[in-house]
Amino acid sequence: MMGGYWPVIQKMHNGNLGVVTRDDDFHIGERGRLVFVHSPDGGESWSHAAVIAGEGSDNRNPAFGVTCTGLYSSRSSCR
Repeated sequence: MMGGYWPVIQKMHNGNLGVVTRDDDFHIGERGRLVFVHSPDGGESWSHAAVIAGEGSDNRNPAFGVTCTGLYSSRSSCR
């Protein structure tokens, strides 16, 4: 992971922390992708990044939410 831009963190239904963030490019660029990581221990350790929106469309500005029933939703804006 190159760096996390615009990270969005939520406490998930099971108590883990979940983060959706942009990675693998600078502020603007076609290699930008959105990834999801989670932590079972309050941020002491993190999972490997899972790509949820791939390269090629300048993915950025993620949003991430958790409903009261535990459903997850993630959105992004791209050009």
